[in-house]
Parts: sequence; structure tokens; C-alpha cells
Amino acid sequence: VYRDLINLDASIPYTKKSPAYVTTPAVAAALMTTAGLTNQAPIWSDNDTIRGKKAYFHDLVTAKRIYYADWAQSAMVQFGKIKFTKDIYGDNALKNKTRVYATMEIDSGFVNKAFSKWVSDVSI
Repeated sequence: VYRDLINLDASIPYTKKSPAYVTTPAVAAALMTTAGLTNQAPIWSDNDTIRGKKAYFHDLVTAKRIYYADWAQSAMVQFGKIKFTKDIYGDNALKNKTRVYATMEIDSGFVNKAFSKWVSDVSI
């Protein structure tokens, strides 16, 4: 696994502005108890870094995957207009307050596919 992470870093061959790893809670937990090649310290360190780069986990990440990317190169696109809805029937209406909801459709990605790589099966 540690060699896969080194290869991920090497596979994005330019100066990165905001590099970070993202994975599932299960993979993060496994990396917290798995030693790297160079010493007995765990791959995922106590300060939430892997090899000195920030590391995050979230339950919406595809199972057994770890992503590495320059997140400064990510982009979001909005489709259509923002829709505003006024809630006049909720609990706040009784308190002379108005709640407004804003909804929209968005998608995210990278400016260039070379800015993101992943390991598709992190079996530890």
C-alpha cells in the first residue's frame, strides 16, 4: 500500500498547490495501524497526514479506494438557476421569522484529468 501512495504522488508530475489524500473511514483506520516501508510509524499519522500531505476520510468515498489530487485544481459547475423557497409553515413562522432555502444543481471535477489519481483497491 505504501508503494502505491508513493506512486500516486509521482503520477502527478508538476508542482502541486494543495495536494491531499481522500479515502473511506475504513481505509483510514487501516492506514492508521499499518506501518510504512521506511519506519514503524503508521502510514496515516496522528496529525492526519500521509507522507506529509493532508489526509481526509468521508463515508461517501468509493469503498477500498484512496484518491490523491491537487484539490486546488478542482472546479464546480452550476446548472440552471438557483431556486429560492420561502418556508412560511415551519416552526419559525410562529416566531415571526422566515426561513429561505436555496437549491441548485452542481457538478464537480478537475480542470485536467491529470490533476487526480487513485488506487482502486486498497486491500490491507
